[in-house]
Amino acid sequence: MDQPRNQIPESVEKWCLKYGYTEPFSHEGQWWAFPPHGVNPVPLPLARRGTGERPSLETIQRKLFSYFIAAFFCLTLMFLIHKALATPPEFFIGFAVAFLVILTTRGLVLITEYLLH
Repeated sequence: MDQPRNQIPESVEKWCLKYGYTEPFSHEGQWWAFPPHGVNPVPLPLARRGTGERPSLETIQRKLFSYFIAAFFCLTLMFLIHKALATPPEFFIGFAVAFLVILTTRGLVLITEYLLH
């Protein structure tokens, strides 16, 4: 356990009381607790930063850059598969658009978390 009982944030305690979870603890930056009638702890669906701290802009930039790199490699791989299998262009375009929409959405979620936290 990373934090003593008296350092549990109030938001974590309130969430546990609301949903019946017990014995919250922090492990590697993630809050865990035992669900009602459960014998194994589960991660709480709270912000990973259990201390209520705002994520640094550098962390957000690093995540967004990693999404950009992932998008570049995945789209390149999809294009090579498209050429190798001689699939119709709609196949490649459809998957590329879907992939970019997912990445854009995730990027917007990161930026929103940063601004609203």
